[in-house]
Amino acid sequence: MTSPSQTVIDTGTHPAETIPESLEVRHFPALERRALNLDRVAVAQALSKQSHVLFYSKYGAQVVLDSKIFSPLSRHRFWAVGKKTAAYIEERLNINVSVPKTENFKHLCQAVRASEDPLPLVAFGLLDHERDLSELAADLGVEFEHIPVYDSEAAVNMRKLTESFDEDRPDWLAFTSSRGAAIVIDALTTKTLSKLQKKKKIRLAAIGPSTAETIEEFELNVDLIADSPDREKLLEAIADAGEVSK
Repeated sequence: MTSPSQTVIDTGTHPAETIPESLEVRHFPALERRALNLDRVAVAQALSKQSHVLFYSKYGAQVVLDSKIFSPLSRHRFWAVGKKTAAYIEERLNINVSVPKTENFKHLCQAVRASEDPLPLVAFGLLDHERDLSELAADLGVEFEHIPVYDSEAAVNMRKLTESFDEDRPDWLAFTSSRGAAIVIDALTTKTLSKLQKKKKIRLAAIGPSTAETIEEFELNVDLIADSPDREKLLEAIADAGEVSK
């Protein structure tokens, strides 16, 4: 068995299911998620017409599907930003879910637009982080509605993460959300991370373009962006990227 040659602090909300042999991954979630109580009447009204139904995350899909609000299913066109979310929905509902070739929000919108189905847009996502569907809705000549189904807040105790970072000096920090990235960078400080980056003693990895943009807003460099919003693929990309000089 190969001994781990790189250390990664993973700040995602849940641990990765598989980890490359070359990595030692320490999981310290930056965020804690909680499902919201859905207004079933409002959701039913939003879904009363045949619609494009959009999901941005597996957790958001889980919250919605656990509420059992879809009836009938056949009238809607289902979309997911990533294959894992799509596979989860397909298994739960036994339906087809479309996924863009490039798994991110921008290409999801392009795929829906290319379908040329002038159906209303109903998107389920994170509270206070509404994705802008106005341009897509205008192109299709339809209405759109964002329905928040879960919230996330800073983890109660970031001490373990900061202690591990200070004591072990990992090779990589892996970020899986914009909000989580901002919380961790604030905790570790931009000054510290910038100094380590200049000395090539830390690399920062983002699960997607939006998360990368947030990191760059702190004037930090993003060394790697995953090809799809998949934590396991992010870790695989880190493993392939090589070691940081200590």
